[in-house]
Amino acid sequence: MLFCFASWGWWRATQPIEQSLRPLVRLDVDLGPDVSLSSFAGTDAILSPDGTRLVYVSQGRLFTRRLDQSSAAELAGTQGAYAPFFSRTGSGSLSSREET
Repeated sequence: MLFCFASWGWWRATQPIEQSLRPLVRLDVDLGPDVSLSSFAGTDAILSPDGTRLVYVSQGRLFTRRLDQSSAAELAGTQGAYAPFFSRTGSGSLSSREET
């Protein structure tokens, strides 16, 4: 009995895990002429985990834009922001910030 259980466990562990594949999407977003993406510390732009929102740093300030909308909104109090990232749950955007 133990041999059968161990054999089944080994067989199951060697089987590939089936995951649903998401389609690959190409993204081309015009951020406008006033946006400057040039950070020395990490990435300047990041896409939300659900693919609906873009967060980026321009001129040391953090902006967010839904991809189904044409304009971005500056997030208040983000002067000196760099390297944006999303929270582990994907519910909010965060960034590193230089203290002055």
